[in-house]
Amino acid sequence: MNGADDANTAVGRIKDGVARVEIEVNAISLALREQGQASNEIAGRVEQVAQASEENSRSAEETAVLSQELASLANKLRDSAARYRV
Repeated sequence: MNGADDANTAVGRIKDGVARVEIEVNAISLALREQGQASNEIAGRVEQVAQASEENSRSAEETAVLSQELASLANKLRDSAARYRV
């Protein structure tokens, strides 16, 4: 082998190495895009859960208020009924 052959072989190995690196970089890039999409989807789901939690909290507060009103009405009804006992 002479110097030109050695250089040719070295350039061929370099090209092969670059091609392998390019394949790996593309695979990493794809994985990062997929992870980004998954992260966005998870963030959306977390937002939905937060909204549902807020709605549940509001509903629970409304139920508590209505329950107090109902208890007050029940007391008034009992008092009214007590006046009409025979």
